Amino acid sequence: MNVIIEIIDGLEEPSCIIQTSSITEEIANITEFVRNVDLSVARFVSGYDCESEKTMILKPTEIFSVCVEDKKTYLYLKHKKLNSKKRLCELEDELGNSFIRISKSVIVNVNAIDNIEASFGGAFLLTLKNGQEEYISRKYLPELKKCLGL
Repeated sequence: MNVIIEIIDGLEEPSCIIQTSSITEEIANITEFVRNVDLSVARFVSGYDCESEKTMILKPTEIFSVCVEDKKTYLYLKHKKLNSKKRLCELEDELGNSFIRISKSVIVNVNAIDNIEASFGGAFLLTLKNGQEEYISRKYLPELKKCLGL
């Protein structure tokens, strides 16, 4: 596939032109990806590591989930849990399209989801690739299903 980037002075919003002889599944996937790119997404998020007493600068892709516990916001990484000074709703806005709310107190990175299974009482249990498990609230289940194409 050829990629051509053309820089145009004064252009207010980037645009993408795809030239193809037919719409294949790959072209449809690329189109969907480009449509969903959120240019306002935070490039970095900070979290405080209590063990090392350091503030860490993270890419959103490093974050598996964001949870509120005892009125404090925590960022869960692969092997760490960091404090955040920001509220859950602020982080939800900053982290963009790859994060989705699954309950009143949890947002997860869609790319970090390992599996979802039915649990007792019609609830669903979501497991992330770092082993973290969270229940999905019924209120947020339809949006998650839509996001995952289920």
